[in-house]
Amino acid sequence: GPVGELGRLLDSVPAPLFALDGDRRVVAANAAADKLFGGALVGRNLMAFLRHPPLIDAIEEVEGGAQPEPVELPEAQGRSGQRRLVARLQVIRPAIAGASMMVLIEDTTAAERALTLRRDFVANVSHELKTPIAALLGFIETLMGPARDDPLARQRFLGIMRGEAERMNRLVSELLSLSRIEMNEHQPPAGRADLGHILK
Repeated sequence: GPVGELGRLLDSVPAPLFALDGDRRVVAANAAADKLFGGALVGRNLMAFLRHPPLIDAIEEVEGGAQPEPVELPEAQGRSGQRRLVARLQVIRPAIAGASMMVLIEDTTAAERALTLRRDFVANVSHELKTPIAALLGFIETLMGPARDDPLARQRFLGIMRGEAERMNRLVSELLSLSRIEMNEHQPPAGRADLGHILK
């Protein structure tokens, strides 16, 4: 029947997904949703397994015609520590097998961790580049001013400046190398590799 069809449709989605009727009762749920909430959800009221006032408010707003916005759920304890979960709502009009609302639960842990790593990485790189640039500017000003006619100071400062420039050059080379790795990370290797040599 229609409920069975809806259940099969939900099961084709890997993320936790369930459908609610107008009374917030689960009409259909996929295996991922049952697993996430620790038991069969069909027939249960939303408040029985996910008591989260912001989600209820969002459902009421969406039912009233508001644009669906993702709702952050309380942090869940996963195998690898805290997980960040987000609920996405979708109204079903006309209702299918009594289902008038679809709720998709998205795990955003990996995406948010990647965003934090990228933010920290950019901040660290900016700091790493700022230091040698500040040193170079300072030495250039000194060479143009007080040490203009001092060959010994010029020799010493130029040596330090060269070291700072090489440091920046290494950092930029590493950044380009990382960029190349990111561009090619989804391409499987096509060549042959000497496993013995690699293991050595």
